[in-house]
Amino acid sequence: MSTITKKTNEFGTDWIKVNGRCIEIAHRIENIEKTGNGKWTGTASGEDFEIVGGFESGGAPNEWFVRWSLGYGDNYLPRKSAADCIRAIENV
Repeated sequence: MSTITKKTNEFGTDWIKVNGRCIEIAHRIENIEKTGNGKWTGTASGEDFEIVGGFESGGAPNEWFVRWSLGYGDNYLPRKSAADCIRAIENV
């Protein structure tokens, strides 16, 4: 089971953590929460996004998808991991 959270460190920097590891400074992502089996939703730069994937969603561990209308329209962009989905949003 994967976890994706937004945490603030002792210096006040917002980080996105995937499975307990800090993977990206949150420049765009304003909030994120788990909304279902293998599904997270949130806002980034004022627009809603959705991340779906992994075993919990019924797929393989390397089947992940991100949908963010500001960066990619209403299409689901295939990615290899939850961390890769976060990077796709943060590094547009």
